[in-house]
Parts: sequence; C-alpha cells; structure tokens
Amino acid sequence: MHGFDDVISPNDIHSAFKPSQPSQIREGVGIHSLRLKMLAVLSIISLSIIIAFCAVLFGTLRIVGLQIGYSKVSHHMLFSMNYFSILASLTSDNLLSNYDQDFNLYKLFENFNPDLETAAQSSNQLGANHVAYYHVNGSLIYQSGFYTGEASSFFTLPTSGPNSISNLIPGVNALFLKNTSGYSGAALYNFNGRPLLMTSETIHNGRGIFGGWIVASKLLSDDYHQDLADSIQMCVTVLPWQNKTVGDSYQSLLSSKPVYPSFNNDWGIDTKTQPSIFDGRFMENRFCRRDSYKAPFVNRRAGAFLLYDMFGSPSFVYQLDITTTNLYTGLIGILVSIVVIVVGIVLVTIFIILFLDCVILNRVGNITRQLQQITIQKDVRSRLKKTSSHGDEINVLVYCVNRMLQSLQTSKEKISTILNRTVFQEERGRNLLNALTDFMVCILVDDGTIQEANPSFQERFKIDLTKGRGLIKFDRFTTGLELSDFIELANSSKKVEGWLVTLFNTRIPVTLSASKCTIVIQDEPKEALVIVAQNKTEEKNMARKLENVQTNFLFSKTWHDPKERLEFFNFCVNELSAENINFLTEVQLYRSTKSVEERLEMQNKIMDRFLTHSSSEVLNLSGEIMDRELRLVKEGYAQRDLFNNLEQFVREMVITDTFSRYLKHVKK
Repeated sequence: MHGFDDVISPNDIHSAFKPSQPSQIREGVGIHSLRLKMLAVLSIISLSIIIAFCAVLFGTLRIVGLQIGYSKVSHHMLFSMNYFSILASLTSDNLLSNYDQDFNLYKLFENFNPDLETAAQSSNQLGANHVAYYHVNGSLIYQSGFYTGEASSFFTLPTSGPNSISNLIPGVNALFLKNTSGYSGAALYNFNGRPLLMTSETIHNGRGIFGGWIVASKLLSDDYHQDLADSIQMCVTVLPWQNKTVGDSYQSLLSSKPVYPSFNNDWGIDTKTQPSIFDGRFMENRFCRRDSYKAPFVNRRAGAFLLYDMFGSPSFVYQLDITTTNLYTGLIGILVSIVVIVVGIVLVTIFIILFLDCVILNRVGNITRQLQQITIQKDVRSRLKKTSSHGDEINVLVYCVNRMLQSLQTSKEKISTILNRTVFQEERGRNLLNALTDFMVCILVDDGTIQEANPSFQERFKIDLTKGRGLIKFDRFTTGLELSDFIELANSSKKVEGWLVTLFNTRIPVTLSASKCTIVIQDEPKEALVIVAQNKTEEKNMARKLENVQTNFLFSKTWHDPKERLEFFNFCVNELSAENINFLTEVQLYRSTKSVEERLEMQNKIMDRFLTHSSSEVLNLSGEIMDRELRLVKEGYAQRDLFNNLEQFVREMVITDTFSRYLKHVKK
C-alpha cells in the first residue's frame, strides 16, 4: 500500500483555501471574467436568434415565391394559390374543347349545376366601375351590354353539395358573372358582395377580342370600395400560349432588358421538367391605368411566367401585376419589423446583463470576498470574530465554513492516525508473507489460470504475473494433479502430499490444501481457488539428515563390535563388496601405525591392493576418481591423513548403499 506515508496535514488544508498572495487580492477579477463570458454568451444567443429569424423570413419569401406587399389597412397575403389553380383549370382547353364559339354561360356551368338561379342586383353594389370579362383562345364566351351604370344580370353557383363553389374554391360562397360594355368578362364575389377575383383590361386586334386575360385580385379590408378606389393590389393574368401573338409577345419580353431583374427563379427549378407557376423570368416597370378606365395612371410592376404542361410543351403565360406603392410598402414593413425585433432583442440582452451584474454577480462577489477573508485566518476564534458584523446568509455561510474547516482538521488527525496504523499493519503482514516459504496461488475455477501468487512462488518458479496474469496454468507446475483434483480437494477440506516441479525440473515436496473464494476481474465476479502448498523441502532434509545420523551411529556401533562387524563383513562378501570393508580396515590400521617406515610400507601395499586397475581388490570407483586419488597417494609420504578423503568417500558409499541394505536384511 503505497502513498499512505504522505499524510495531509492541517496546514495543507489551510493552504488549499488560502490565496497565493493574500495581501494583493484583486477583488472582482473573477467576476469581471464572468461578466465577459456572460456577455459573449448572450451576444452569441442574440446573434443566433437574429440569424434564425432572418433565415426563416427569407425562406418564407422564397417558398411563397412572391415579394409580399402590405396595404395600409391589413397585413394579409395578397395572393392565394388556391384561386390561382382554379383560374388555370377554368382557362384550360380541355374544359371547353367540345363547345362552339357561340355557347353561353348557361352551358358553361351546366356541368356543375343545371338548376341555375337568375337574379338582378345593382351594379353599384357589385362595383360597376370594375367590370370583368372572360374568353379563351380568341373565342368570346360572354359579352353583352354597355357600361351605363345600370343593373346587370348575374348567375350563381350552389353553396352546398359536391358541386358547390366552396368545394371548387375554398372560402368562396358564390360565383357571379357580370358583363358591361367594352369590359366584358367574369368576376368572383362572395355572399357579402366582396370581390375576390375580377378581370382587367382586354386586348383587341382591330376586329374584336382575340386573347383571354384573367386578373386575380384579393382585397384585404372590410371596406372593399375603399380598396378598389385606391388600387387593385395584385393582378394575375393568364394567356393561352397557343395564341401566336401571346407567344411572340412573351418572347419579346424575354429578350428585353428589364429595369428591375427580380422575381427570378433563384432556386434553380427547371419548369419544363418540374412545372411551376413561380418561374419568374423578367421584371419590368409599367406605367398604366388601373382596372377602371376612369382611374388615373399609376406605376405598376409586372412579371411574366411561363407554365409547361405535363408533356413539356408551353401551356400558359401568367403575368403578375402589382403596384409599386404596395410593393415598396411591404418591403419597408418587413425591414421595419426586422429592426424592431433586433432592437427588442438587444434591449432584453442589456436588461439581463444589468440584472445579473447588479444583483447576482454583486452578491457572488461579496460572498467570495468573505470566504477569502475567512480562509486566510488559521485560528478558528479569529475567523469567528470576523463574522460578528454580518447578520444575513453570508454570516450563516461563513459560520458553516468555519465549522467545516474545524471538522476537517479533527477528521484529518483521526485519518492520519488510522493511516499510520494501516501502513504499519500492512508492512507487518507483507513482511510476514514474504518470510513464508509456503507457496500461495489463486487460480480460476473455469480454466485454472493463475491470477495471483505470493513472492515465494513467483521467485521459486520464475514467473512474472505483471505480464502473465491469466495466461499461465497452475497444473504445469504439478505432477499427477489436475484442476478437478484441486476442486475436489477444496470441497473435502483435506490435505494431500505432492510435488511441484520448477521450470528446471527441480522437484519440491509440498503438502497441498485448497479453499474456494470469489474474486472480481474487470467488474465481473469469478469463482476461484486459493491453493496453499507447504514447502516440505526443509523437513525432508532434516529427516534425511536424521536418518543419516542414525545410520552413521549404527555403522559405528557395528564397526566396533567384532561380532556384528563379522556379520556385516560376511554380508558384504555375499554382495561382492568386501573390498570396501578391507580398504577401511587397512586405512584404520595405517593411521594407527606410529612408525613412518611402516606407514610408508603400508602406503604402497594399500595403493597396489586397492587403487590400481590391476589390483586384486580394486575399489568400485569411477576412473576419474581412481586416477585422482592414486596421484595424491603417490605424491604423499606416509602422512597420517593421506587416505582421509578417500576413506570418507568409501565410508559414505558403504553406509548409503551396502549398510542400508544390510539394515533392511537384519530387520527381516
């Protein structure tokens, strides 16, 4: 457990709250930075709102496809696509292809309702100054009377049922057809007599009307007479493309240089493959009269639109007409609205900034300064005295901070004591575990891989768990024991004797025991076994040493007892190893001889009898040991310890081999 020696002191806690230079605290530095960040965020939000508003407004204008104008009475749209689509269907060739040129309006509307009602109404109520006419492909459909201001006839469509006018044109209750002198055609009204659609000027070719025009005008206020008196807000004219004069006129318009090149098809719609009525190709200024021939001339803007049919052929030419006064009024209204919205957003942003700065940030700054003054003082009593002048929530906050620092200091001392004890106990336990010669291993029940091992096991078996955790199986170090045996051993709570084998094939005697446990690997619990292998090497060595001592004691006893010695000698004769007993006897006699000359003579006899390859009782030694000992004996000169090394070697060989077998023979 590393890192517990670095215990946090009370001074460290105070220094954490203490500014680096308390005498040079600049009040409001953090608040100033917060003000700048807040201003930047609010500016970004305001700019985003403005951009989003402009984008929505611009997108709306592009979708509508027309520049919206405003009258001085109302702010509704001036043109409805529903009305426009009805006009396109009424002027199609398919609707009137089976009729002669001299048919009348009764036949035209028999397809909708055969029971047409007839009525009379004052021309003043219908707006006689704004007459209407209608004809297709040069064929005059309806024309009668002169403009006298007298009453004129009209025809109505039903207001209910599948063929009602409300189903044809949403929001329209009745269709009135009106005629006057020179300005023949059709006009669309509702039940209140409010004009919704009406026609405009006619085109003459010197012998009568040859082309059909339909002018649509959506009036906006309840006082429709006032609207009519001012000007018709917007007109849409439909001309059949099959009329050569219309087609030539349109081509000439396309080739001319417009004064105002707006209403263009900016969004790139191909009207030949994707028909669209909003296919503006040019814009021009036109100085003309309004619908009433008595009205003065006014400036109007007109644009021509070409509509293709489903076969890709030119079908109709739509001409849009609007007064420049209303057009500019609408644009100015849009700009004024944008300016008002931007100014409102800026004012709201300034108000929010002032509110946050004067109320919230000022309070936060006051609390920050009080906390700085508190944390500078290390003495609790001095800190408490500084709070006596405050009676609001700052005093409560300061008091709580003081108590918190005091509690931290007390808790720190307790934690420091606990950590010191923990470090001591952990170090003590670690030393105890490191001192153990037993091997402790934790393996998984699933695959038997080693997850943890104590230092004794890692050092003895040369493994590194930092690199091989979960890769090395424990059964590679065991002999005759598998994973199932250890699981059974854990269930039985018994111990078994076994062997562990190192990487160098060194066998270590151990006593094995196992117990079950649960470990967590990557937040997942795993069933595991803790195996304790008690190292029996020292015990085996001690037992072997004790056995050797006992054997040596018995050999010495047998050697010095003439009767037992004779029995052992006879056993060696039967085992064909009597030369070893004779060699030990001669060496013992050599060492007890006092005369040097006699020892020298015995030296030569022992060498010739036991150490040469031609000896009669050559010792059972390897050739290397035999040559080495023979060389040492030849170099010696009757020293008493001349044969000590060879005697010790032969003695151990006799004890471990021949005498051990003799003891087993005697026990039998």
